Amino acid sequence: MLILLGVALFLVAVVVTLTVVQRVQTDPLQVGAVQIARLSSDPSFEGPVPSNGGSEDTTEAYSDFYGVRAVVAPASNVGFFSTSNVEADAQCLTIYQPELLTVTGEGSSYSGQLFMTGCSAGAFPATATFAITDTAPEGLANAFSPGTALQFVYDRDNNEVVVFHG
Repeated sequence: MLILLGVALFLVAVVVTLTVVQRVQTDPLQVGAVQIARLSSDPSFEGPVPSNGGSEDTTEAYSDFYGVRAVVAPASNVGFFSTSNVEADAQCLTIYQPELLTVTGEGSSYSGQLFMTGCSAGAFPATATFAITDTAPEGLANAFSPGTALQFVYDRDNNEVVVFHG
């Protein structure tokens, strides 16, 4: 009976380790970054409609993170990228404050300072990196001190955006 219990505990430990530990991403350059959040898809939030007439069905918004949102869309749907600058199947990650985006019939305008976009290239995922400043959005400024670096990375395999703090 004790042997069966020991085997069962060992198997549970292996399964938990493979499930939990595998999802924590490491700091590949050993600069001291720490994973602080994994943002899941938020189908209830309507992200911005692509500015070049692309399909909004391919734009995916993620959970709120201290007042900012991550949105992922194919590069072909992100109006300010030339298709010659990115790969055909590239994904672009945009970090912005939704309440500062005004969409009208003629287009859109953004009145915030934080609007970061980065696209994937080859083996590198879409990434947006910035430092918290005195003019950071209120939610971020309350949660992190000035000078704190944040990096948002699109995890395509798990359909999540991973946030690192450094």
